[in-house]
Amino acid sequence: MIKLHEKRALNFLLNEYLIEHNCRLTAITFAEEIENQDIEQWDDVGLNTPKPPNLLHLYRDYGQHVIPHVETRDIECSCCFDDRLISEKEEEIIDLHRQMTDLQEQVLMITEENDDLAKKLHQMTRNSQDTLTPRKQSVDDVSITKQITGQINIRNHHRLADSQSESERQDSKQCNNVKQDSPNIETENNQTGNVPEASLGQSPNQSDKVILLSDNESIAGSQTLEVEPGLTAHPAGDNEVDPGTSDPGPGRASCQQMQRQGPIGQETISESHSDNWQHSKRNMSEALKKTVMTEAFRINRENRIVDEVSKVGEMETENVVLVLTRCLPHIVPHVLLARREELIPLILCAASLHTDSRERDQLLNLLFNLIKKPDADQRQMILTGCVVFAEHVGPSQAEVELLPQCWEQINHKYEERRLLVAEACGALVPHLPNEIRSSLVLSMLQQMLDDKSGDVRQAVVRSLGILMAFIDDKDKYHQCCELLFDAINDTCEAVAMTTTNVFLPSIAQWSRELDLLLTHFLNSVLNNMELLLKDAMSSQQALGSGQLPLDVGRFLVNIKICRSIIPHLFISVLETMPSLDRLSHDHHETTVNLASRFISSSQLSEPSIIFGDNQRLCEMIDFFDDYISGEWYCPWANHDWLAKQFFPRLIALTVQIDVIPFPKLLHSFSDLVATLCRAFGRPFVLKQIKPKFCEALQIEIADYESDLADPDPDTEIEVNVKEAPDSVSGCLTKCDVAVYAYGVLAVFPEEEDRQQLKSLCSRLLKSLSISSLGSLRAVFTQLCVNNLYHDMMLQVLWDGVVDSSDYVRSASAAMFQLLVKTVSDVLMSTRIVPALVTLASDPEMSVRISTVSVFGSIIENTTRREMLDKVYMQLQSFMDEAIYRDKHQLHLELIRTFAQIGPNAEPRFRDECILPRLAAMAATNNHAASATVRHAVAIQLFDAYSALSCCFVSEQMVQEALLPGLRCLKLDMAVVATEHEAVVNSMIREFENKLENTVKERSSSIASVTMTTAATAAEDVKTRMINKFRDIKDKSASSKASITNIFNRKK
Repeated sequence: MIKLHEKRALNFLLNEYLIEHNCRLTAITFAEEIENQDIEQWDDVGLNTPKPPNLLHLYRDYGQHVIPHVETRDIECSCCFDDRLISEKEEEIIDLHRQMTDLQEQVLMITEENDDLAKKLHQMTRNSQDTLTPRKQSVDDVSITKQITGQINIRNHHRLADSQSESERQDSKQCNNVKQDSPNIETENNQTGNVPEASLGQSPNQSDKVILLSDNESIAGSQTLEVEPGLTAHPAGDNEVDPGTSDPGPGRASCQQMQRQGPIGQETISESHSDNWQHSKRNMSEALKKTVMTEAFRINRENRIVDEVSKVGEMETENVVLVLTRCLPHIVPHVLLARREELIPLILCAASLHTDSRERDQLLNLLFNLIKKPDADQRQMILTGCVVFAEHVGPSQAEVELLPQCWEQINHKYEERRLLVAEACGALVPHLPNEIRSSLVLSMLQQMLDDKSGDVRQAVVRSLGILMAFIDDKDKYHQCCELLFDAINDTCEAVAMTTTNVFLPSIAQWSRELDLLLTHFLNSVLNNMELLLKDAMSSQQALGSGQLPLDVGRFLVNIKICRSIIPHLFISVLETMPSLDRLSHDHHETTVNLASRFISSSQLSEPSIIFGDNQRLCEMIDFFDDYISGEWYCPWANHDWLAKQFFPRLIALTVQIDVIPFPKLLHSFSDLVATLCRAFGRPFVLKQIKPKFCEALQIEIADYESDLADPDPDTEIEVNVKEAPDSVSGCLTKCDVAVYAYGVLAVFPEEEDRQQLKSLCSRLLKSLSISSLGSLRAVFTQLCVNNLYHDMMLQVLWDGVVDSSDYVRSASAAMFQLLVKTVSDVLMSTRIVPALVTLASDPEMSVRISTVSVFGSIIENTTRREMLDKVYMQLQSFMDEAIYRDKHQLHLELIRTFAQIGPNAEPRFRDECILPRLAAMAATNNHAASATVRHAVAIQLFDAYSALSCCFVSEQMVQEALLPGLRCLKLDMAVVATEHEAVVNSMIREFENKLENTVKERSSSIASVTMTTAATAAEDVKTRMINKFRDIKDKSASSKASITNIFNRKK
């Protein structure tokens, strides 16, 4: 299997070859597929060797390359000792036993000191973790650990050096040579060991085990703790010894020469595991056992996995992290992308517990690059791991090790990676230092707010919402407000919605804490709306246009901002009330219903969550209502700003905007004012909001009534025919009327407010009857949504039905059309239909004409037979009675109504009434004397037939009513509107083709039925004949008669 460094080297050579031979497109594709390597830099391969020659040179050199052969030879030797030398060694061993007993007592004392120092080290590390940077902390921890460990080693060395002379150390070097001839000496040597060497540390390359002191275990009696040389009992990396400084000594070297050496890079079982063998009763020398194992099985240390596995049995608990760190980079590339999230816990464990900052950085980089395009669940797993890591290592280390990983992928080509970075910035905010939140994290999010992906920008906005809840740098406030306005005006609807629900409440809370919510934030929003309106009015004057070129989208955004921060605005006013200290801290029952008083778009805008104490908030609201309800109360700063700045400026905006061109603005303004009134309560509305609206409306009504007072009788007929004067039509057509009606008077279910609303609607009906009904339509449209106001509106309209002015009666009939779509069938049959029947018989023809469209709306919105029959009868009377024969305005209104209700009417009514009447009107219009009337009727007929052409019409009605009417319309279009003649011809051809196809289908169906019947009869005859011949054949076979005799007729 190819190794990682080999693969990286080949990638570099292949890229170099492709570029040198002008395969640049292939080289670019190859570079995109290699993500984790800069294939143009040899240093990125990671080998500490010079750059090799190019690929062509290596290919040419392959056939001439010769591997030199090195001859090796195995050499063995043995030594013989006499009895005298053995007895001397036995005596020395007895002395060593005595010394070992003394040393064990000293070991116990050293163990106690070691435990105390370890506790001090742990306490010092924990205290310094929050004050030192990760790199400085790591260096200090290592130095402290080395100092403590050095003290332990020095003490051990001095105490042991006094009890062992230089001659004894030289003799002990020869002890291992006796093991071949004396098993007893071998056993004793295995028990004694070499304590001084263990205390001073061993090379990690040595394979024999030595006795070391453990931090957590004390040694009593003759029991010792065996660990692998180089793995100390102290924390990893604290007291490592350079392998080049350890001296195995001549005694150990002579012992190693007796063992059979394997090839270079291999280690035998006897070298690493011989001490763990189970003792056997066989009388076999250790050298022979090791030689057998050497010949049978060898460990190849060049194989990374074999080397790791061979050390598992000798591994301590803390070294598992090192194994994970070494193995995970090799495991990850071979795991399927769909299952790599299973490795996240392993990577996090290794990164959290490893002591080397460079290894942690590599593991975190592996975590962020684990999955090529992580989905939402996988990103959630990685983010959870990052949060756990940040909690484990602390703020400083999280800043140094996690944020660089995010910064590296901030401009990644994959959207999922950028999503991960944006979400990680928000998830890590609570675990980062304060100065980093307002600098690096804010800068990263600001940069990513311009990302081309809407999903990334949405994640950035969520993270900004989290950041605004933790940032405390006041100097960044204005910058964050600019980011808010940019995000809420984003073209992506999801980004704007997330900004409203998450980012806006967070920054509103911060503004309230800084006491800038009213004077800065809300003031900026009002300035934006005023500037938009001013620019639109300037453009209107410059262009001389009749319609205001207002940017409705941006205006609606600012209104939405005002509406979303109302809970914060109310709490800001509530908290700064004077005499709030008089409110008792003892809880008492309240009548405040927060759910009905505040309608929040998200949980972040709920007052109970903003304030934190639901019961206390309700008590403060009760106190606020009682305080405002008094005859006199002392205002305060926030109260005055609302009363003298906010509401007057808001009303001034509504006064300058017309109702008809901007229905969305009207609805948004009304909803904003209604939400404000509902939040601040009825006492505040009566004292502050309603008087300011009444002041503005009284000025308008006074001007309007002065224009309408005592009209000249000579001009009365002209007013009846033409529209109202410009001065009249410009009054009461602004948004403030509808906003006051719906946003102030219709908020609270009080009888006083309802009577005022009824009076206002009646006054508007009478005042606007000769001009535009836009304001009244806007009021009725908004009030129709609430069933509580249906009866009140019907009363207003019934008052208009019986009014003496024909303008008022006509306006009342037109307003009934708005109620037809919302009221119940009971109210429609008992209140609306009788009123319309009354108006349909009014002396004034204009009043009768105004009822036609309302009758059409009833046909569209009800299925009750008795009401439909009344409407059909009334429409029939309009078309059949002689007094309406020359009323062209009535005919136009009927045709317009038929075009509207035709697709939704009953098929019977459409076939029996609409289509024949339209054909009759088209035929009559061909002989119209007035060209103007003929043109107007023809255009309305064209619209009606265009709408009805999409309906299913039977062949009979097409032939009897639809085609004749279209042919008559064609004659009119050829004279008065030639631009529509081609369309009419097209409709005629379409219906004619439909009839022809129907005839052909019927003929083909008859022919197919005939052919099917004939084919079936022929098949039956054929079947009967075959069966007859089969019966004849069977009979002839059974009787053995001649076939010629069968056909002879019997005589």
